[in-house]
Amino acid sequence: MVPEADGGEGGASYVQVMLRASLKDLAARRLRLLTSSVAVLLGVAFMCGSLVLTDTIGRTFDSLFADVNAETDVHVRAAAALATEDLGVQRARLDASLVAAIEQVDGVAAAEPTIQAYAQLVDRDGEPLGAGGVLGAPTYGASWIEDDRLNPFELVNGRAPATGSEVVLDRGSARAAGYQVGDRATVLTQEGELPVTVVGIATFGSTDSPGGAAFTFFTLDSAEDHLTAPGKVDAIKVVGEDGLPDEELAARIGEVLPDQVEALTGAAVTAEEQSEVAESLTFFNTFLLSFAVIALFVGSFIIYNSFSIQVAQRARDLALLRAIGASRRQVLGSVLLEAVAVGAVASAIGLAAGVGVATALRSLMATMGFDLPPGDLVLTQATVVTAFVVGLGVSMASAFFPARRASRVEPLAALRDVAHDRSASSPSRAALGFLVWALGAVSIADGLVPEPDLGAVGRGAALSFVGVVVLGPLLARPLSRLLGAPLSRLRGMAGRLARENAMRNPRRTASTAAALMIGVALVGFITVVAASTKATVAEALDTSFQGDAVVYSGAEGAGGLSPTLAEDVASLAVVDAAVSFRVAPVLVDGAATSVIGADRATVGSVFDLGIAAGSFADLGSGAIAVQADRAATEGWRLGDRLSVQFAETGEQTLTIAALY
Repeated sequence: MVPEADGGEGGASYVQVMLRASLKDLAARRLRLLTSSVAVLLGVAFMCGSLVLTDTIGRTFDSLFADVNAETDVHVRAAAALATEDLGVQRARLDASLVAAIEQVDGVAAAEPTIQAYAQLVDRDGEPLGAGGVLGAPTYGASWIEDDRLNPFELVNGRAPATGSEVVLDRGSARAAGYQVGDRATVLTQEGELPVTVVGIATFGSTDSPGGAAFTFFTLDSAEDHLTAPGKVDAIKVVGEDGLPDEELAARIGEVLPDQVEALTGAAVTAEEQSEVAESLTFFNTFLLSFAVIALFVGSFIIYNSFSIQVAQRARDLALLRAIGASRRQVLGSVLLEAVAVGAVASAIGLAAGVGVATALRSLMATMGFDLPPGDLVLTQATVVTAFVVGLGVSMASAFFPARRASRVEPLAALRDVAHDRSASSPSRAALGFLVWALGAVSIADGLVPEPDLGAVGRGAALSFVGVVVLGPLLARPLSRLLGAPLSRLRGMAGRLARENAMRNPRRTASTAAALMIGVALVGFITVVAASTKATVAEALDTSFQGDAVVYSGAEGAGGLSPTLAEDVASLAVVDAAVSFRVAPVLVDGAATSVIGADRATVGSVFDLGIAAGSFADLGSGAIAVQADRAATEGWRLGDRLSVQFAETGEQTLTIAALY
């Protein structure tokens, strides 16, 4: 008998023997090693690609914002009137007269107001630039800042605007629209079309535009006339005298500011902008990581099945090792060593592929208009460690149970080729599988009723998969007997052998079907969700929208259409009625939502709102209509008064005049 691996010199030599045996087996089955690695490789690649891309974007924009705000010492703005997770931050505008008051503060070297609002450049072909909304980068109009220390944009061609009809474009927009210095162009504002002359091209730091957003710069007076209102600005940027700490300058400025106006240091604003970029990438990162989790989840079943087959094929070899003195722990370690090799190969290739995925995604984002500043991809130590921890962890966890079964094989039983699969009659497996499946079903039901919760549905689906996999060996034999019956009659001996082979080892049959089951389930899930969403939206439009056309600016509630446009459209001979809408984020009794302003006289001609109580004719000043379902949930009735907080006018009390 050969000594055990945990004692004496003979043990050390036996470890080497087991190691050589495992490596030779891997070398003999290189194709299986590759196919087993692919499943984990895809998951690791998606995961690393998302981490590399988000790290790259985050670090690049962190450096960019730090550079462009380096000389801004204090930033003055209105305090957040509305700050919610769903609606973001809404602020009121400032009186331009504050600039003069700030310039008088001891320690202020320069102060300049800024304006930023909706404006959309029209290209040479007459098409508005940018998709707008959630489909593309936003389009802005802004005031050109004269002081180079405060202006994050830098002129690379031409000059600054000097009259109301002159503009500067960011280089990304100028290229996309086909404009050069001296060209005539058209800009869309809430007042309508505005003819302008391009007198300058600018870059945002080292990039053509910030994140692909389109900027058209006006003089300050022109920006007030066309973008906000005379005497109203969005913020004031300040440069302090040399040697004065930013915190002290901000405190001095804060003493002359009215209520609900705040002064922040340039460093604080930079950190806020960096945080906003990181937060904006959260959904993108989660979206990519979800694919990685799915790939790793499916891959774990593939590896489990691969090692189950491999252990079954090597049963005699492992039994022979046991017969000549190998311990159970040594056999377990031998199989897990192969899993380590699979995980290491998958992690290494997946890490390299992840860098390629990040590069491809970066190029894709550029084609979609999200302009990233130039710079190398960022591969952090944390990403490398995560890749190998996940790859090795998934591989070893998936191979553990086949390895444990291999270590428990009795030498003589394996040499005699006696079947050892008793999983089809295990009461504990039946109880555990049913319990896990039931928990999954409960989680899915909880995620669907009363309010949809994708997280609960996802957890329930994963638990249901695991439960079915655990129950698989119990179901494999009877289902194989039932489903294989026609096959044995149609195909004769070959069909009968196939049926009996599937019934002979229920665990192997179940594990083989598990990965295919998950793949089919995911395809079915995506197909059903897509079809259901399409049908729901189509039904909602068919039953409620009665109009024939929609005029849309792409500004997602940020303006973009002239208030008189509805009247102009309604005056056309082919139009019976036209209704304008304005959307604003608000807090209703402290809860974030949106209100819609519409013409009460004509809104019923375009939408079938299903009036449940009251009348839209009663929607005068200080009145509001509320969805009947929302009113029932909140316990609101006609005549109730609601506290509604707006960004510009603050808290208002509105009376419920209609339910629809």
